[in-house]
Amino acid sequence: MQHTKLAEDFSKFGKSFQCKLVQIMFYQRPFCDQIREVFKISYLETRFLQTFVEKLFDYKDKHGQHPSSDAMVMVLRTELEEESELLKAQVRKFFAETQSLEKDSKVEIDDSVYIKATAIDFCKKQKLRDAMIESANLLKSASFERISQIMNDALNSGTRHDFG
Repeated sequence: MQHTKLAEDFSKFGKSFQCKLVQIMFYQRPFCDQIREVFKISYLETRFLQTFVEKLFDYKDKHGQHPSSDAMVMVLRTELEEESELLKAQVRKFFAETQSLEKDSKVEIDDSVYIKATAIDFCKKQKLRDAMIESANLLKSASFERISQIMNDALNSGTRHDFG
């Protein structure tokens, strides 16, 4: 039986996929909320995308809502002091490119259906893999209820919550 190693990040999908994914997360709040349940910032392979998503999530946590473009501009102007000049420039350039989509009234990102489905699938598999590893470790202590809870949480995370 041949074992295939599960990728640890989105690198196999390429930089364009990752940039588009982050743009979709910024422009589509329901999708951002959905994927956040299974998303790890370390899945992004470039530091500037990681930093952008960190700022996006920080804003959502701090203010209880998704940032507007104007709010994100202010965040990127004021909350990158600790970062290198190169990283600041990369994050700001990425967001300027992202905003140009909005100005062109082309907020619908090419291949968004594929990108969203692929990203959710990847993240859910990672979450399930992590839950299986954690559950295997709990087998020794016979915490069957805890194992069941961990596996159910992993299987149910990243699913849509808009039931009405």
